[in-house]
Amino acid sequence: MLVIVDYRISYEIESNLKALGFIVVKTVEAPFLDEPVNGHPDMVLLPITKSKVIINPQIYSQMAPKLVKEGVQLITGRTVLEATYPLNIAYNALKIEDYLLHKIDHTDPVIVQYLSHSDQSLVNVKQGYTKCASTKIDEHAIITADDGIYQTVKKLGFEALLIRPGYIDLLGYPYGFIGGASGFCDNKVFFTGHLNKHPDKAFIYDFIKSLGYQIVLLSDKPAYDYGTLIFLEGEER
Repeated sequence: MLVIVDYRISYEIESNLKALGFIVVKTVEAPFLDEPVNGHPDMVLLPITKSKVIINPQIYSQMAPKLVKEGVQLITGRTVLEATYPLNIAYNALKIEDYLLHKIDHTDPVIVQYLSHSDQSLVNVKQGYTKCASTKIDEHAIITADDGIYQTVKKLGFEALLIRPGYIDLLGYPYGFIGGASGFCDNKVFFTGHLNKHPDKAFIYDFIKSLGYQIVLLSDKPAYDYGTLIFLEGEER
């Protein structure tokens, strides 16, 4: 099992992930994105299965050797990203069960094409940073501070918790997103740090536990938005 993380991930988080048995694969700097997010995995990668990823073409040559080595199948996206919104959101979609939520006018066309051939549905939401804004819990539930995503997920029949925005650190911005400070694997929700500053901490923890999942804090610092911890299985080689 591997986990894709921001190339600037803290030593503490990296060490804890390795101690838990994960192979840590770091992103590369994407200079075409704004500096605070230029290593965020969810800005340049979209997992479509546990071993298959659609990847931004601008980082393909640098990331491919790292990922192929671990048995990850890569599909090259078509969208060339730029620093400003919404020209930076093409891969920042939320996949839950057979649905992909995103601001569909800006979804990478390779993603759209893949979905059309796999009987999966693309659902429009206003929030372009759809994955950043959502902590996905298995294929059944999310936590988000975005009301539009929350309402859409509930209408699709999934569990969802709506929390207050903010209280997640991200240098260079007023705040980060909870989705970018977390990841899900092996019945556990991993956070990059504690949520002691968040006024909805108790609701978040209770929601996760009510679904039967465990919580793992990867550092003793406040939760930081590193652009999602993307866990993949890869394939035997």
